Amino acid sequence: MAPHDELPPSPEHFGLPEDWLLIMPASGQTMFRMVKRDSPTKDDFRSDRLLGRPRFAEDLEADHLGLSMFEERAQAESMMRRYPKLIAEVRLQPGYGLALARTLPAVDGHYTVWGLPNDLAELVESVFVDDGP
Repeated sequence: MAPHDELPPSPEHFGLPEDWLLIMPASGQTMFRMVKRDSPTKDDFRSDRLLGRPRFAEDLEADHLGLSMFEERAQAESMMRRYPKLIAEVRLQPGYGLALARTLPAVDGHYTVWGLPNDLAELVESVFVDDGP
């Protein structure tokens, strides 16, 4: 059994192509997600598919169904261009059917997480706010 803080490795770790997914069940990992409000709701955890956004031809349907999250708060913050920057700390507890995989190898610390929006909103432990310079 994997330690509760272990993150899935990249496919290259096993000599597989970088566009493969190695998906593991959540076991207590802490991840960080950009959100729109300081009290995140299920709307902050809706996938592109649930939002009705079109899938790019080069994207897997699995990517379209999942959410971007990051291993470290600073990695999520670096992706935001506007202030205030709001980053939710989410503990991916077992028992919710959540899963995650290392994705977008060119983006440091990027993972895709799959789960129900209500569950993910419930698992927010804190929100960090950076009001800017």
